[in-house]
Amino acid sequence: MPSFLLAQAQHALARKKRGSGRRKKAVKRVARLHRKERSQRNDSLHKWSRCLVNTSQPLVFEEQASANLSKRPKPKQDTETGQYLQGQSGQEQKRKRPVLCRS
Repeated sequence: MPSFLLAQAQHALARKKRGSGRRKKAVKRVARLHRKERSQRNDSLHKWSRCLVNTSQPLVFEEQASANLSKRPKPKQDTETGQYLQGQSGQEQKRKRPVLCRS
């Protein structure tokens, strides 16, 4: 519900003339709604983390570099022409058949 009120307040703020008293009041209202939404988010996160700590065994956190979690595929080079292929394996590129993805 607060996000709807925030969107409404931001829309009203956009229609106010810069430098006017009503715009200053609208800016304060938008700031208050942002603060309320942030507070609600922090409160729910705190309650959730507190629930985890109270109900589970000791928690262990570990630092992980996101670059190590995914790797880019190495470019594939065609053996005949020596050019790099575009995003498909060499065999599919040579046969000139489309790659089908089924979900």
